Amino acid sequence: MIAPEDRVYLGLGPASTLTTLHPLNVATGDRLANAINRWGIRKGILHSPFTEAEVRKHFSRNGYCVQESFRRGNGLFLIAQKSTDRACN
Repeated sequence: MIAPEDRVYLGLGPASTLTTLHPLNVATGDRLANAINRWGIRKGILHSPFTEAEVRKHFSRNGYCVQESFRRGNGLFLIAQKSTDRACN
């Protein structure tokens, strides 16, 4: 069985760019952001919110070089490029 991130990696052409939005774990007490995360978990569209470091580590480990990232509310917007050798320089 191929993991979802491997399917995305295999489907992208060499040096392709991927843009994503990841819900982040909000420890600052932002009630609205935490309510949205809980709703997503209940609906089955969110397994768990992550920290920014976890998201970056996951992408690097799976062969993407993070070019840019920024936070808005409880979301991490990420632009990453597929590394041709699955290792980020």
